[in-house]
Amino acid sequence: RDVARPVRHRTDEEIMQLSAQLQQLEEEKETEKHRISKNYHCKQYLEAVVHGYEEEFQGEIEKLIKRHETLERANDDLRKGSERNQELLDERREELRKRQTQLQNEQLAISSKLHEHQMHLERCRAESSDLENKLNIAMEEKELKESNIGVVTMAIEQIFERIKSTCRLPQRQAQMADQVNTRYGLRMDLVLHCIIERLKELDEIQEEAEAEVLRQQGSRARVVEEEEGHEAWLKNVELVTEKRAEARGGRAANEESHNSGSSLPVSRELVGGNREE
Repeated sequence: RDVARPVRHRTDEEIMQLSAQLQQLEEEKETEKHRISKNYHCKQYLEAVVHGYEEEFQGEIEKLIKRHETLERANDDLRKGSERNQELLDERREELRKRQTQLQNEQLAISSKLHEHQMHLERCRAESSDLENKLNIAMEEKELKESNIGVVTMAIEQIFERIKSTCRLPQRQAQMADQVNTRYGLRMDLVLHCIIERLKELDEIQEEAEAEVLRQQGSRARVVEEEEGHEAWLKNVELVTEKRAEARGGRAANEESHNSGSSLPVSRELVGGNREE
């Protein structure tokens, strides 16, 4: 009896376990029946599809299921590829947006610099116009001064020719012409110097002639002789004076040949006075 009790106890426990398993299996059975009954129309649909495409599936539902699984895997691959492409597209869109923003900023900076350069160009054009106007005014003034200088030069040359014509001796005229010929650009100074010297000579001749006339007016009886003698005396005085001037001109020519870069003070003062006038 003592030995039978543990065996009986174990048997009861096994019975209970088996009963629980049986109950669980019954529940699973009912669940499967319910699922089978629920999916029965799917089986009918699969059988209809298989019979409809007998040549492709040969009446086997397993091939249709395998085809479905293959299509599902392909669909998953396509979905994953689409997701990757979508992510790549989003990244490209973000890069494009950043690039557009960068290009817009660069365009704004370039527009600002372009405006600055345009303003600088306008200022340069205004300055160029002002400088051009000043240049035109300066050129007009230069032409006017050159014209005035030409007129003064021609007047001096005419005075020199008239002064030279007062010399009766051709040698004296030639000497005066040679005296003003120079290669160092000092012709006007030399011409003025010659004019001043000749004017001084003429002043001396006039003073001597007037003094002689006063001396000869004391005797009325010798008027005719005095007039003839006065004319002869004037010729002699002029010849002597011209010889003296010729001698002085020779000395001045020698000095001018030794010091070509300098001019006489009298001529410089006269030229300076003419320029101021």
